[in-house]
Amino acid sequence: MLGEREVVFIVKNWDDFKEHVAYAKKPIYRVIKRKDGKVEIRAKAGMLAWKGEFDAEDEREKIDQIIKTLESYGAIEVVDTMPDEEFI
Repeated sequence: MLGEREVVFIVKNWDDFKEHVAYAKKPIYRVIKRKDGKVEIRAKAGMLAWKGEFDAEDEREKIDQIIKTLESYGAIEVVDTMPDEEFI
């Protein structure tokens, strides 16, 4: 319904989220490269979500492993977001 907002529950622990994402139908994730040299990964599976912040240079291996894990569960990368009425 127009104007209603959906809520996601953000969990702190990656391993907790990883257990849940294995059973999700349509998991998604987004990689945000920030100007301060950090990379933020946001992942959502149903109403459960997780986000992590990493140093782009020092934690490259960990970033790649998380993305690989998400994709192994069928997660799709989201490259941008915008309101539906502005898309077309």
